[in-house]
Amino acid sequence: MRRSPNVTPPETTAPSSEKIGPLTWLSAAAGLVFFLYIIGWSYAANYFGHFNLGLATLQLPVEYVLVYAFYALKVLWWAVLLFVAFVAIDLFFLWWLGFFPWYARQSTNTRLVLWMVLALVTVSLGGKLGEISARQAFEYGMVKGFPEMPAVKVTLRDDKNPLNKGLQSGCYRLLAQTQQPDNLYLVQVAPMVSGMPVQVVAGRQVAAMRILAEIPSCDIVR
Repeated sequence: MRRSPNVTPPETTAPSSEKIGPLTWLSAAAGLVFFLYIIGWSYAANYFGHFNLGLATLQLPVEYVLVYAFYALKVLWWAVLLFVAFVAIDLFFLWWLGFFPWYARQSTNTRLVLWMVLALVTVSLGGKLGEISARQAFEYGMVKGFPEMPAVKVTLRDDKNPLNKGLQSGCYRLLAQTQQPDNLYLVQVAPMVSGMPVQVVAGRQVAAMRILAEIPSCDIVR
């Protein structure tokens, strides 16, 4: 009698492509940094825009833009909490609906489209958060006299320069200081004036600048 060969059924294992690899998590981390950069860029662009200054004029380094992102998040801390809660709930439902295994099975083109959609949402949301927080920070500064800016006394090399008296009064705030070009951007907060004009002083004209520990008694609305 002929014995039938033993046939072992093939093992059914889940394809390895269904697992979320480290590259996906690295992409998510890069997306978070990108989101923070958009918030910081929007905050800086809108905040300095209230002083009629563009980012091209200031030439802020990349790390400064990321710092401005945390300024924006500090102003809108309640929005950050809502956003984190929304993302957590969203991720839970995506996991519950089986989105991540579905995503891992998709082609490269499909994933690229999904990432492009996510990038558009990130730019729109981050830009709006930066715009709102910059407006609130500027309005608060107009009322309080911009306490976050250091009060400075600036002495010019030319003693006959008519700006010397005002710059040495201590009623100016240092809005920004750039290296290329070497300029000081000063805001006179006393008395408060509409439009908040910025006094730009070239670094080569400055003999000394002193940051004041105590703000002098200027005519500031508090």
